[in-house]
Amino acid sequence: EARELLAVLNGLAKRDDIDPKRFGIWGTDLGAYAAVSVAENDPRIRALVVASVYNDPREMLLIQANQSGLGVIPLVKPLCRLEFYLLNYQNRFVPPLSARISRLQDDAKLFIESIDAPELSASTRKLFQLAPPPKFERSDRSSYVKMTDEDKRGYESDIVNFFLRNLPENDLP
Repeated sequence: EARELLAVLNGLAKRDDIDPKRFGIWGTDLGAYAAVSVAENDPRIRALVVASVYNDPREMLLIQANQSGLGVIPLVKPLCRLEFYLLNYQNRFVPPLSARISRLQDDAKLFIESIDAPELSASTRKLFQLAPPPKFERSDRSSYVKMTDEDKRGYESDIVNFFLRNLPENDLP
């Protein structure tokens, strides 16, 4: 997902109607992991919103197995770890976000925790604590997909306002 996100940013940067030096990105779950992964190495990212972020993608399959009830079946968790390792062998040495989050020095960061996802809420809180300022946190009753339409509109409005407040003025002539 990080490579796909970077490709999208590179494509957007070629447009005449977009400032190629200032982007804000927003990701949820594994998309949030990808957003942090791109932001840590791309100076064009100036504002970042992450909701229910995985500290390490290897956690994803284990959390999914537990949520589905399959985690109690013998060998499911070890097989999940093995499958993830085999499918992502080229990334086996990539450290978790907690070891890399300090690279986001000047980016404005908003960390959103969903109370109904305790594993991801804990991961998001840990990353918030480790992140350098400027940083902000927010806690919601439920994840975006479980919100009412009215709650989604308020949530989206808050995200847009965060970007409007934290992206610097247009650097284009």
